[in-house]
Amino acid sequence: MAKSVLIVYTNCSDPTRDAEFNQWYNTIHIPDVLCVSGFTACTRYKLTEQPQDGEAAYLAIYEIDSDDPDAAMAGL
Repeated sequence: MAKSVLIVYTNCSDPTRDAEFNQWYNTIHIPDVLCVSGFTACTRYKLTEQPQDGEAAYLAIYEIDSDDPDAAMAGL
């Protein structure tokens, strides 16, 4: 089976709700994605410095084990 990664950059659109955004992302969004066939893991990172204009504060790397990663993506 082929292995792929999906790299996702994100920001919270409302900085006053950053904690709520992270709670949702970590406890709801990631588990929901990992229920999709082919998605096997996710590692999430936060930029250690204040992001510059246009930069994302968060990076998520999703691991996909599938001979057809496009089909796995379609399941999202």
